[in-house]
Amino acid sequence: PQPGDARLVPFGARVQVQVLLSQEGVAYALALNGQLQPEQVIGDLATITLLSPPLADDSQITVQATKTFTGGGGGGAGTGGAAEQQWLNARLQVAVRANPGLRLQVLPGAVLDSPSGTARLQVADSQVGVRYSLYCRRVRDAEWLRDLSAGPAPDTPVLRAQGGVVPAGLPAVPLPQRPDDASLPDGFDPLPGAPLAGNGVALDLPLGAPLDDAVYLVQASKQHAAAGNGPAIRTDVGLLQAVLVLLRPDTRGDPATTPRVALLLPVPPANGQPAPDAQLQVSGGQPGVFYGFKVDPDGPPTALAAYVHQRDGLAAGSNKGVGQLAVGIDLAVARDVDPSTEPPADPATARSLQTPRPPRLLLPTLPSADAANGVGGATVLVVQAVKAQTGLDATLPGRLLLPALPPVAAVSPAFVAPGASASVLLDNSLVTDLHQLQRAGQALADPVAGSGAALTLDTGAVLEDGTVELVINPGAADQ
Repeated sequence: PQPGDARLVPFGARVQVQVLLSQEGVAYALALNGQLQPEQVIGDLATITLLSPPLADDSQITVQATKTFTGGGGGGAGTGGAAEQQWLNARLQVAVRANPGLRLQVLPGAVLDSPSGTARLQVADSQVGVRYSLYCRRVRDAEWLRDLSAGPAPDTPVLRAQGGVVPAGLPAVPLPQRPDDASLPDGFDPLPGAPLAGNGVALDLPLGAPLDDAVYLVQASKQHAAAGNGPAIRTDVGLLQAVLVLLRPDTRGDPATTPRVALLLPVPPANGQPAPDAQLQVSGGQPGVFYGFKVDPDGPPTALAAYVHQRDGLAAGSNKGVGQLAVGIDLAVARDVDPSTEPPADPATARSLQTPRPPRLLLPTLPSADAANGVGGATVLVVQAVKAQTGLDATLPGRLLLPALPPVAAVSPAFVAPGASASVLLDNSLVTDLHQLQRAGQALADPVAGSGAALTLDTGAVLEDGTVELVINPGAADQ
């Protein structure tokens, strides 16, 4: 490169400047942006090397030569001890990349409650003239590391949630590769919004309203002034520190992530045998979360937990319900089906690959209509949500009011001709609830609002043998 061309160096680098054919006895010293440095090297007719201090910002380096005259008398080159300084003609432009070692901190902490839009990643001692961009990637189920002795090699760096109130025992994830000038690590996407300019103090980068556990990286970009008439130079450096942010289950009441609950009452068979126990059907909810139901907020769950499956778009073989989990508890889980899959032409095969039925939980402790439990014979349940991978939990707001179970009469008639209909008598329908008959998970008719009195539900045309269930959606008639 020519003396005026810019040299790119990392932050904190020390630059070596060589002076060829130095003059014997002349002292050479560097100046950074006009500021003379104290270190000097005495010339010896050969090449000498001057070393700059660590560079934190773009600099122009010049060299000052100082010759001290000794002796004197007679108006020669000078008087005794006089010194003469001259600047060498060369001007060296050094472009210094951004500082990659800045400390990052998640505020208010690395474990966040429901998304609120106030979380931010703070860059300590941000640099003036540097712009900071934030990138994130959701943590896949296969990445969680719990037993590190059986995981990666002992010297493999891992990333843990740090900052704020962080419960003990949370799993780690592999430390991602740093971003560089050429590209970002696989899977990382920029967060919305333009890069933010450093201001010399702490700089807050908004995280928005994160919905998933994620790893965050920061890339620092810097524009370096042109050398002479050349173009400006841009450099990008990934900060050394990555950040893991964990979220508790979503408790905002968002319909997209709030589980819906229905009661399933099997209709008694015509042979007089008792019907199976009632079930609690859980649908919707947040992927990757267990939902448990308790009568006592501090007591044990009333039934098994319902798990809402979270798909892994990069590892289709893991999409088998519990195949991608490392859990040691009982649960109810739905079979996973890729919603993008085209249904098979064969109707029988298509039925077997329908969207999975929601998990069903046995609730043998629910009171009957003549019991005095809870509110007016109903059962009040607390819904406890637990992240499957991290164990972080939260109690959903409000309470789930399950009505006392009304008596259900057997299907009448028990035997019908193909295409004929039957009916189910409900002695005391529930005013605030919707009632619907279904068979094999398929609705037989539109839901009917209760009236508080007896209610007759029609099955519609019956084409094959099957078991009929009564579905009660608590409170749905008021919505």
